[in-house]
Amino acid sequence: MIKPTLTKNRHEVFDLLKHNHSAMSAYDILDELHLRDPKWKPATVYRALNYLIEEKLIHRIESQQKYISCTHQHTKDEKHFLVCDQCHLVVEQNLSAKALALFENLAQTQGFQLRTPYLEFRGICRACGKL
Repeated sequence: MIKPTLTKNRHEVFDLLKHNHSAMSAYDILDELHLRDPKWKPATVYRALNYLIEEKLIHRIESQQKYISCTHQHTKDEKHFLVCDQCHLVVEQNLSAKALALFENLAQTQGFQLRTPYLEFRGICRACGKL
């Protein structure tokens, strides 16, 4: 496996996401980076995000239009997340091959061919459930 090339900008965006424990929008990222250097532009952030997604270093949470760092190695393009509706915590989750096969079979019976299995399970995290 070839290691991705992280330019200074890509590294700063990745580092910010890696050390943040909740998903961030592109403009959240931009605001944080502006604190370090006011020269950051939205296009620079989006280019870095697109590259990091392509390299499977981060994920886009579709329902929130936010980004998180990847927490494990992927064997496929599968993406599965647990999303807290209260605090917006996002936890990357692995599904078993059996569970993925169930979704693939369901899609096939409806005449669909899955390209990228992407699932978000929404609910309340343990910390918010205790409140």
